[in-house]
Amino acid sequence: MEQQTTLQKKIHDYRQQIDVPIIAILATDSQKNSIALAMTILESQYNATLLKATEPSSFVSSFLQIPEKTDIVLIEFPTEESISFYTKAVEPSHAIVLSGDLDEKSKAYLATKEIYQYIEENNKMIFINLEDDNLMKLSKGINKKLHYTKSKKPDAENIPYEVQLINSRPLSVAFLQGRELITVDTTFNEEQFLSIMTAIVLGKYFKVPAPKIKEAIERF
Repeated sequence: MEQQTTLQKKIHDYRQQIDVPIIAILATDSQKNSIALAMTILESQYNATLLKATEPSSFVSSFLQIPEKTDIVLIEFPTEESISFYTKAVEPSHAIVLSGDLDEKSKAYLATKEIYQYIEENNKMIFINLEDDNLMKLSKGINKKLHYTKSKKPDAENIPYEVQLINSRPLSVAFLQGRELITVDTTFNEEQFLSIMTAIVLGKYFKVPAPKIKEAIERF
């Protein structure tokens, strides 16, 4: 326990030094494309860093190597163990869980509850898919929420962010930038729509220009 506290302090001290948005992402193995795509979009506009929270001591080493000129950090949190070590040390400013459709006794569900509890207690920002009933229930006590959803025709520029499914195979989607409808053609299929939608929402929230979002997805 004393060793973990020491490791947490090292991360915490460096976290204060870089002082940038840190996004905690929880994703199952089948959803890892969403993390990679979100990074591609963010990197088109910012100096972004992606880390994977693994064994604590090796994670500390990786975290301390984040360049000071980094603008945004994405951290893939574990879904098969407690994440309290990482939330206390890193203090993420934002979080997103890609799916709440999990067995309530599973380790992934418990990790999801932990990140939502952290967000609620520390008044941080959570991104939530309006169609995910489990995540909507978990978010009841959270003040800072950004909702997003699949839409037949996007008509809201701000909240909730809306992404339209146009074609299924191959996948084509659309989203609004101001009054302009941006259409994106991909090599993905409909089963990966959530990954595309999540990456678009993160890009829009962090003000990545629509042409860069479109280009990043189409060349992914």
